[in-house]
Amino acid sequence: MIGWLRAKTMTINDIHNTFRFSKLCATIARRRRNLSALRVPGLATAALLMAGMVPAWSQVATPDQLKIVVLQGGVEKPDVHLPSDKVGKGGKTLLVEVRNEFDLPQPGATVLFEVKAGEPGVVQADTAAAPTTGKKKPKKAKVPKTTSPNAKPKDPASVLLEGTETSLTKTSKADGQVVVENVIGNKIKGPSSILVTATLGDKKGTAVIAQQNDNGPFWTPKKTAIFAGAAGATAIILYETLKPGPPAINIGAPTASTGK
Repeated sequence: MIGWLRAKTMTINDIHNTFRFSKLCATIARRRRNLSALRVPGLATAALLMAGMVPAWSQVATPDQLKIVVLQGGVEKPDVHLPSDKVGKGGKTLLVEVRNEFDLPQPGATVLFEVKAGEPGVVQADTAAAPTTGKKKPKKAKVPKTTSPNAKPKDPASVLLEGTETSLTKTSKADGQVVVENVIGNKIKGPSSILVTATLGDKKGTAVIAQQNDNGPFWTPKKTAIFAGAAGATAIILYETLKPGPPAINIGAPTASTGK
C-alpha cells in the first residue's frame, strides 16, 4: 500500500513538473516573439535609410549652401565708373571667393556673373578685413529720383564685364577665388548691379554687387585744352577786329601869299 502511494505521488509530481516546464517553454517562446517584433522595425528602417526612402523630416539635415565673399569691387561702397574709363585704363576689378559650408575656400565651383542694368545692388561688408558679428543690414545703393512720371524712358545704367560682356562664367581656383577685370560703365549715369551665382553639384550660393555710373568731373584735361584753344582763338579775332588803325595824316593844298 505504501509502495503504491509512493508510485502515485511520483507520477503526480512528474505531471506537475512537466506542466511547469511546458509553461516555461511557452513563456520563453512568447518573449522571443516579442523581441523579434521589436527588431523588425529597426531592420526595416535601416533598409529604408539605405534605399533613401525615409522621409526628409526624419533624417538629419546637412548644410549644402555655398557662400560668396566679395573681396574687391563694391565693398563698403559701390564701384564708381566714369565716362572716361576704358579697357585697360580706369576699368575696375572684381574679386570674389567661394566658400563651402565649413567656411573654407571651395575650388572647382562654377561662378556666373550677370549684369542687372538699372537695378541697385547691395554694398557688401568687408568680411575679409573685419568680419561682422552683429545683425547690421547691408547698405543699398542710392536710387535716382525720377523727374516726371511722363518722362520718356531711357536706357538704364549698366556695366560691361571685361569690356564687352554682360554675362560671364568662370571656375573658382584652388583658393576658391575668381577674378573679373576691366569692368566699365556704359556712360549712362545711375545705379546697376552684378548678380554672382556659384554652383557645385546641388550646392548653391549668390551675392549681389553694387555698381554706380557717374558723370565725372566737368573740367577734364580734354575739356580744359579745348576751352583754352577756343578762348585763345576768340581773343585773336577780337583783337584783330578792334585794334586801332595807324594815325591819319591830312595834307591840304598849298596856299600862296603875296606881300603888299
